[in-house]
Amino acid sequence: MDLDRFPIRRAAALWSKIAGGVGGVLAALVTAGWVTAGQGDAIGSAFTALDGLGVAVSAVVTAGTAVWASFQTAKDGERDATPLSDPRDRSGAPLRVEHQ
Repeated sequence: MDLDRFPIRRAAALWSKIAGGVGGVLAALVTAGWVTAGQGDAIGSAFTALDGLGVAVSAVVTAGTAVWASFQTAKDGERDATPLSDPRDRSGAPLRVEHQ
């Protein structure tokens, strides 16, 4: 199984290539006169809005993974920790010594 060690870096590089390519094509179209400067600005604004959407999605993903990690840590800790109210060993036998 071939794992991608840097998926975020790869995605960011892909996005920058796409953004650079669209920007370059747009500048060439405006320079050639096939697209007016106003049209070029409108397309650029739409692309900026998509970039903002990407930031919002990454913020939601970050918040979601933080919540997931906290619940996973609590779940793992409950399994491995010995509660003070009713301590037991792995087989379920009480650890408490009864005083006589």
